[in-house]
Amino acid sequence: IHPFLDGNGRVLSGNRSAQALFGYDADELEALSLGDLLVPESRRPVLEHLERLARRDGVDSLGAGHEAIGRVRQGGLVPLHITLGRIEGGEKLCAVFRDVTAWKRIEEELINARRSAEKASTAKSEFLAKISHEIRTPHNAIIGFSEVMMDERFGPIGSEPYRQYLKDIHASGGHLISLVNDLL
Repeated sequence: IHPFLDGNGRVLSGNRSAQALFGYDADELEALSLGDLLVPESRRPVLEHLERLARRDGVDSLGAGHEAIGRVRQGGLVPLHITLGRIEGGEKLCAVFRDVTAWKRIEEELINARRSAEKASTAKSEFLAKISHEIRTPHNAIIGFSEVMMDERFGPIGSEPYRQYLKDIHASGGHLISLVNDLL
């Protein structure tokens, strides 16, 4: 999308893509300035660069370009990438506008996806912390009480099968805690 400008930023002509983007026909577009096509917040840096180009302060183009917000005739806004340059051997300047609406939408989708992933990661961490606490606490009690009983600190157990069951309980509890630790 290429409008041609004079050194003051007045639109001298604009191709059909520029007319379609901003919603003006050729005559209407030529009655505007570059500043008229931008929202106030975007005008200053672009117009300052245009002024440097017009003065020929050793700058021939904007280089990588500049992001700005364009204002269309119907009152809407359009995110733009603008590259300005001087046309060789003349006093005319050229502005190249690229509608970056799709890029901005993709950027927003990526930001939302990252936020969702971070939210899911936080939920996962909270879930794991809760599971860790809810499983480990009773299992540590089971392991601890089975150790106390195996040591017969409060008196003899009295039956060999019960002693074996306590060893099995203690071993199973330790194994389960080991599995939880591996999972977490």
